[in-house]
Amino acid sequence: MEPLDADSYRQLWINEKDYKMNEEYVGYLADAGAVRTSTCAPYLTGWIPLKGQHFITTESSNVLLCNSLFGACGNPEGIEASFWAAICGRTPKYGRHVAENRIGTSRVYVDCPINTHTEWELLGYVVGSIAPKSSVPVLIGSFDDLDLDKFKHFSAPLAVVSDIDMCHVLGITPEAPTLEAAFGSMAAADASPSFHIVQRDIDEARAKFCSPASGKVGSVNLGCPHYSIYEIKDAAMALKGKKVAPWVHLHIWTTYSVKAQADRCGFTKLIEAAGGNLLAGSCPCYVFEYPETKEKLIGERLGVVFDSIKLSYCMPPCYDKSINTYFGEPMKCLAAALDGFWR
Repeated sequence: MEPLDADSYRQLWINEKDYKMNEEYVGYLADAGAVRTSTCAPYLTGWIPLKGQHFITTESSNVLLCNSLFGACGNPEGIEASFWAAICGRTPKYGRHVAENRIGTSRVYVDCPINTHTEWELLGYVVGSIAPKSSVPVLIGSFDDLDLDKFKHFSAPLAVVSDIDMCHVLGITPEAPTLEAAFGSMAAADASPSFHIVQRDIDEARAKFCSPASGKVGSVNLGCPHYSIYEIKDAAMALKGKKVAPWVHLHIWTTYSVKAQADRCGFTKLIEAAGGNLLAGSCPCYVFEYPETKEKLIGERLGVVFDSIKLSYCMPPCYDKSINTYFGEPMKCLAAALDGFWR
């Protein structure tokens, strides 16, 4: 990730000096052979480690997704460790690089329907809240329509509210075709602690991240983790022929490569025609650090809207407690952008 969108930094009220400083530092990385993906979701750009391959990444949700959904092997590492691994071509063999550390350690029974992007977000938070520290939970339930985008939204809150860096989904993720495979033996599966998640847990989590009162909004933010082309398409179609309320700043975040694809598909034009912005390479966590950007986005002290638990969890400390924070489904967030009001 970068601290700004290098192609649209002026739209974010970021000055030329900060832009040039960022380009200078990114240039050092490019000179060393790095590829500029600038995303929390590099699998959207083609960076996809296969089952059994070892990887290094600095993004917590990406570690969890690659360990779990791809069956690749990695640990949460810092920037320094990632550079060392890139230079040496090696990394210490510990943690999830070791096969015996990848087996399930607890059973999580999901006894309620989990289908939408937002429900997977909420499930990630609930699992992170109840699963034992440093565990490898095995999710057991009906998840017939799970896909990459939904698992992406599950991984982000789970990685933020816990130290979990791997989980299995029974019958779906590559290392958990059966309970026996997930735990190494049926005896281990039967002996593991078990937890049950019901609809009330999901509803209580939703209430935790969304202000209960309706209110006027000024900033609507989608795309944490970065949106895929399909999510951008859905947003563009929802905005087609409509107008965002004049006082609302609608920001939808993605990768540079997916943004280029959206440009070619005409989705960017639809979003911009409605008064929104499709941005790349960064996210609200970074751009809110710029005083002028922050003032423009929340200076009127209107509500802030996210479709992401990660942002709803991390961002409120960045602004005054009197400002309402709203969390909900992407379409509800877009409706708030159009109306200028959260209902």
